[in-house]
Amino acid sequence: MGISQYHGETKYIGDPITMLRGTVADILTVKTLHTAAGQPSPAPADFTETAILVADASHPLWAGTPEVVTHLGPRGDVILTVGDWQRWVLLSTADEDEIDAPSTVTILP
Repeated sequence: MGISQYHGETKYIGDPITMLRGTVADILTVKTLHTAAGQPSPAPADFTETAILVADASHPLWAGTPEVVTHLGPRGDVILTVGDWQRWVLLSTADEDEIDAPSTVTILP
C-alpha cells in the first residue's frame, strides 16, 4: 500500500490488520515505525506503540477491516521530512511478534 501526503498536511493514515493466525482480539499491542526507504527489517524494540481503529459499521469511512492508525504530519504524533519512507507495523500477541511487510509513505514538498 502506498500513501502520499504534502509536508504541511496532517491526517490519519492506516494499514489494514492482517494476521496469519488468530483474531484482532488476540493482539496485545500494536506498534509502528517509519524508516527511510530501503532500510532492512527493524527489531521489535525499535517500534513505538500506537492505536488500532476497530471497524465500526456505523462509520462508512472506517467500516470493514480494523486498521493500525497513525496521526501523521505537523499536528500529529509522527512528523516525517520530504521523501520516501517505509511504514512498518508490529502486531504482538501472547505468543508472537509479527512484523508486516512495510507500506510506502511519500511526503511531498
